[in-house]
Amino acid sequence: MRCHWVVFASHFLLLPLTVWCEPIISPRGPHVVVPKRGKLELRCHDNATTPSAPSGLRWQRERARRLEGEVEEGGVVYVRVPSVQAFHMGRYVCVNNSTLEHSSIYVYVKDSQNAFQRTMVNVILVRAGENCTIPCLVTDPEVTLLALETCDGRPLPFGMSYHSNLQRGIIISNVRKEHEGCYVCVGQLGGLKVTSTQYTVDVRLVPAVPPVITLSHKDRVILRKGEKFELTCSSTNVNPDFSLKWDFPSAVHPNESQTSHILSGSRGYERSTTLLITAVNQSDSGTYRCYAHNERGTSAIALQLNIFDQGFITMLGSPGPVQADVKEGESLSLRVEFDAYPSPRSLFWSYNGKRLLNTTEHVITVHRRKYRYISELRLVRVLGSEGGIYKFSASHEDASVDHSFHVYVNSKPVIIAQEGPVDGQVRCIAAGYPVPKISWYFCELPHTRCSHLPNATQLENPEVAMVTESAFGRSEVESRLNVSKEHAHYHTLECVASTEGEEAYTLFSISERIVPHKLFTPLLTGMVATGILLSLILVVLLYKYMQKPKFQIQWKVIESIHGNNYIYIDPTQLPYDSKWEFPRQKLRF
Repeated sequence: MRCHWVVFASHFLLLPLTVWCEPIISPRGPHVVVPKRGKLELRCHDNATTPSAPSGLRWQRERARRLEGEVEEGGVVYVRVPSVQAFHMGRYVCVNNSTLEHSSIYVYVKDSQNAFQRTMVNVILVRAGENCTIPCLVTDPEVTLLALETCDGRPLPFGMSYHSNLQRGIIISNVRKEHEGCYVCVGQLGGLKVTSTQYTVDVRLVPAVPPVITLSHKDRVILRKGEKFELTCSSTNVNPDFSLKWDFPSAVHPNESQTSHILSGSRGYERSTTLLITAVNQSDSGTYRCYAHNERGTSAIALQLNIFDQGFITMLGSPGPVQADVKEGESLSLRVEFDAYPSPRSLFWSYNGKRLLNTTEHVITVHRRKYRYISELRLVRVLGSEGGIYKFSASHEDASVDHSFHVYVNSKPVIIAQEGPVDGQVRCIAAGYPVPKISWYFCELPHTRCSHLPNATQLENPEVAMVTESAFGRSEVESRLNVSKEHAHYHTLECVASTEGEEAYTLFSISERIVPHKLFTPLLTGMVATGILLSLILVVLLYKYMQKPKFQIQWKVIESIHGNNYIYIDPTQLPYDSKWEFPRQKLRF
C-alpha cells in the first residue's frame, strides 16, 4: 500500500501528522478473470476507514460506464454481481472522495465462444492527426500476439503505426486519410488464431488553418440610390464543422439566405450566405463584414458600401490643362486617371477639336480596375506640325468631364529658303520652335563659317519678320539684308538660325556680285547690239514676204477641144464603179 506523508511546520511548531494512503482492493492483482455468468465480488477499503464512521470510498467505472452491485458494509465498499455479462468487463476504480486517492483493477469476462468482446458500434470516426483506438477487447488475458489486419487480407496502408493493449485494443498513431478502411484484430489463444469482428475506420479531415473567405465583390461597392445590392460570402472546409455569419450596420435590414453543398471529388464542403437589398438608400452605407469559423480559428473579410444620389466622374491629378513638351521625332504619352460610376458611355481623345482614332500614329489604350479608369494616348514620332491642344473626354448620363493637354513640339532650327544676292539684297528664311533667332556674320575667307572665326563681323539688330507663327510648334521667320559697297572687302556672308542651343546656317558668296567685272560691260553691249540687228533683219524679210502675189490653182477636166474652145465636165457626174473607185463626193483636188 502506497501512503503519502504530509508534515506542516511554522515557526518551529509541528502540526499533527497527516497520512494519505491509496485504497486497498481485493482480490489483489492487476486483473481478475470471471467466467461469463459467473459471480463477481470486488472489495475496497483503506487505513482511514473505521466501522463506525461513514466511508468516503466509492466504486467507479472507466468512461462513466454504469456501475451495478455497489454496496457498503462496515466502512468497506463492495461490487457484487451475481451473473456477470460481457458488458461488465472493464476497469473498476475505487476512489477516496476525501483524499482523491484511488486504486483500480481490470475485470475480464471470459467467454469461451468469443475471444473478443462484441461491440454494438463498429464504425470508428476519428480526426486526421489524432490516435485511433479500435476497441477489440480480449475476453481472456491468455490471448497473445494481438495484431491488426485488413478485412480483405491486403497489406496495411504504407506508414501506418500502431501498438496493441489487451485492455484497450489496437491504437493507431497519427491517423491519416489514407488509413480509412476495414480492419480486424487477430491474436493467438491456445495455439489457435482468433479474430475479432470487423471495424470500419472513417478519418475526418481537419483544417490546417482558419477558413478562407471570398466575397462576390471586393473592397468597395458604389451604388446609386434605389439600385439593387447583393453580396455573397463563401467559404470551404475539409469537414462540415464550420460556420458563416454577417456583421453589418444596425440600420440595415437585408434579406439573408444560406446554401451548403459537398464539393465533388471529396474536396470538402462549401457554404455561402447572401445578403440582398432590393433598393438601397443612404442608411445602407457602411461596412459589411463576413466571419467564418472552423476548428483552427476565425477569419473575417470586409466590404465598404457607398451610396450616392447620382453618378459621378472624378478626375485625379492636376485639374487644369497640363503642359507637355516633346522634341520633334520623339514619342509622347498623355495619360489621364479618373474614378467613375456608372461606367462612362463615351471615352475619346481629340486634337484641336477633331476626334482621334486608334492608329499606329495615335495609340489609344483604356485600362479599368473596378471604378478606376486609366486612359493613355501615345503620340508616336511626333511631327513638328502636331503640336496643339489634345483633349480627353468622358461622359455618362449623370456627368461629363474634359481634360486638356497643351503639347509643344520643340523642333531644331532649319534654313528652309535662301535667296540672293539680288539687286544688292540677300534673303534667309528659317523655321523651328521656339521661334529661331536669325544672326548675320561677314568674313573675308571664302566658303567658311564666319560665326566660328574670331575676327568675323556680326550685324547688330538685323530686321526679322514673322512669316508663319504657331503657338505649339514650328514657326517661320525671315530676315533680309542689304549688301552695299561698304561690304566689298568681305567674301562670305553667313545666316545663322539658333534656338535652345541648336543652330542651322547657310552661306552666301557676295564678293563677285558686289565688284563689277572688267569684261562684263563690253560683252553685254555686244550681245545687245547683235540682238537688235538680227531683229531688224527679221522684220524686213517678213515685210517682203507679205508683198508677194498669191496664186490659186484650180483643176478642171476637159472633155473635148475645138480650136481654142474647151468643153469642161463635172468629174462628179462621170460614171464609176462604187466597188472599186474612191467616193467622188469626198474627192478634193
